[in-house]
This record gives sequence, C-alpha cells and structure tokens, in this order.
Amino acid sequence: MPSPLAALSDRLRLPRDELDRFTGALARAIETYRWAKQWEARHSTEGAPAIARQLDSFHRSLGRTATMRSAAKHWAGLSQESRIFIEMRLRMADPPRASFAKLDLDDASDLAVLRDAVGAARRWLGEKPGRAHGPAIRELVAEVGRAYRRATGKRPGLSSSEAVAGPGYATPFEEVLVAVLAEAGMPLSLEAARSLYRAELRGKPKKLQP
Repeated sequence: MPSPLAALSDRLRLPRDELDRFTGALARAIETYRWAKQWEARHSTEGAPAIARQLDSFHRSLGRTATMRSAAKHWAGLSQESRIFIEMRLRMADPPRASFAKLDLDDASDLAVLRDAVGAARRWLGEKPGRAHGPAIRELVAEVGRAYRRATGKRPGLSSSEAVAGPGYATPFEEVLVAVLAEAGMPLSLEAARSLYRAELRGKPKKLQP
C-alpha cells in the first residue's frame, strides 16, 4: 500500500529538492512521534518530572555559559533518556543534526540549535498528564505546521465545514496533516484533524472523534 505522503507532490507543487526536504522533515516528525508514544507506554508520568528537571538545568546552563566545555560537561552528566529526548529534537532541527556528537559546539549556531532542542524537549516533558491528546500527538501536529511553513513560506491554512467549497474541501495544509496522521498510525477525519490543529494553536486540546 502506498504511503499517504506519496500523493502530496501534486497538490503542493514544490520544487523537487524542497519537496524532498519537506517530506524528510515529516518523516522525522513521524519517527519522533512513534518513539514518544512508545516512551509514554513504558513510563508512568512519575518518571517524567525527573528527566524534565535534568533538561531544565541543562537549558539554564546553556543560557548562562554557552561554551563547548560547559555543554560537553553537562551532557556527560545526563541520563540516557534525557540524551534521547534532546537528540530526538536535534533530528527535527532545520537543517537536522544527527546527534550531539555531530554538533560543532564552537559554532554559535550549533549551540543555539542545542539550546532550542533542550528547551523543546523540556517543554514536551512538562506537559500536564490527563489531557485528551498527549504531548506526542500534539507535538507532531505542531511540527507539521512548522515544516509546512518552512517549505512553502505560507501560513498553514484551515478550512471549515461551512466553507463555500463544501464540507469536504481540504486546504493543501489540511491534506498534509491528514496524510501525516495516517502515516503515523492515527488516522483522523478531515474535521477531526482540523479541530486537533486548532486546539494546538489555542493551547487547549480537546477530545476528538476519529
């Protein structure tokens, strides 16, 4: 069965190299989502705060003394899971960084990417438990929006069930979002995908019907 992402090229009409970068970013976001779901299934919410504290300390350290020596020293003291969360975010950077070891920490731009990755991982683990949609799916939806904006230079557009074109009309971004959710193993209807993205924009996740 062909991937739901395979049909995106006709609608987006991006240059081939830009389309390849875009679909690569979406594939990394899906990979990250799947890993995060596995992590959620293996760990109770009680373990997350301890990792979040490590990440918070690292993030503050990078803000105070962003040097190669201090970053490497702090990295050496992190737990394996903290490192995994940071490298998960590094792979979603633009352009992606393969791992901490591949960073040039003498380069201010790489240090900034590291600081952003640690901050994003910290925010992910800081999500409150018990919401209808966990942080993994919400982060996937948010990353699709960011990747779409980078690739097209356009704001992710949403339609509505009352649109003149009819309730079944999907904007290019909505087609991307629905395809990514299907590829990630969480297929949603067009309206449910819209509602999930709107809720992410508002920061108030809602319980949705597939």
